Amino acid sequence: NTTFALNLYSQLATNSGNLFFSPYSISTCLAMLYAGASGNTEHQMSQVLGFGTNQQQFASLFGQLQKELGADQQTNAIELHIANALWVQEGFPVLPSFLETATNQYQANVGQADFVTEGDAVRLEINNWVAQETRNKIQDILPPGSLNAETRLVLANAIYFLGAWTISFAETSTSTRPFYLSSTNLVKVPLMHQSFWIFDGDGNEITFNYMDNWGGGYSIPTNGFQAIELPYGSNQLSMVILLPSQIDGLGRLEQQLSPAFLSNVLGQMRPNTVEIYLPRF
Repeated sequence: NTTFALNLYSQLATNSGNLFFSPYSISTCLAMLYAGASGNTEHQMSQVLGFGTNQQQFASLFGQLQKELGADQQTNAIELHIANALWVQEGFPVLPSFLETATNQYQANVGQADFVTEGDAVRLEINNWVAQETRNKIQDILPPGSLNAETRLVLANAIYFLGAWTISFAETSTSTRPFYLSSTNLVKVPLMHQSFWIFDGDGNEITFNYMDNWGGGYSIPTNGFQAIELPYGSNQLSMVILLPSQIDGLGRLEQQLSPAFLSNVLGQMRPNTVEIYLPRF
């Protein structure tokens, strides 16, 4: 999943502007599709997505991952909801083994639809499903005309996440400060703030997992960066942020991204006292 996520990121990052996507959603839909692939299609999907060659074993492992992610919200500190669904054209022959894998491993809802004569009605049904599963955050995911008489199968994945920081940002600590959009473009935005010396209710100093590759001395390398892990809830899930040391260093940092690079960053993180400024969101 990480390999696919970063490979896809490298492709999407060639476009200018901000980028936000959910590689796990894409992986899940393609993983369900992979369960029914054979021949050249199976080989190419395995190669590009890194799914391995044993379809049944892969489906079992992917299903186990989804169950573990679902169990992470049992602490009630976070809400992580993952849902899968398939709509199959009425009368279209589908192998029972494929539907069994989708139902058992991916907990997918499977329904029949008539794309030929009721394409737009099915589109609205799918849009309503996505809206419901994402607490109305994603609306009208399928535009008019996207389903027609040629459609045979629609696979959908929806993820909804709502998490409270383990160590929250005080609203009173948010202030308007400069934020660089580029080396020459500066705007003022509200920044959340977490100061250096903060303590929990028992008087213990609060730390965050942190690393930087600046090394010693006074010079900051052009490809340098900092990384921090901000946990949610009881620390089962977290947000990892990579920040280039140079204002215009994002492109150079993106070029370094790989599973080995990310694993190395996470492995080098150590508890540290850190002062944090983040754009409010």
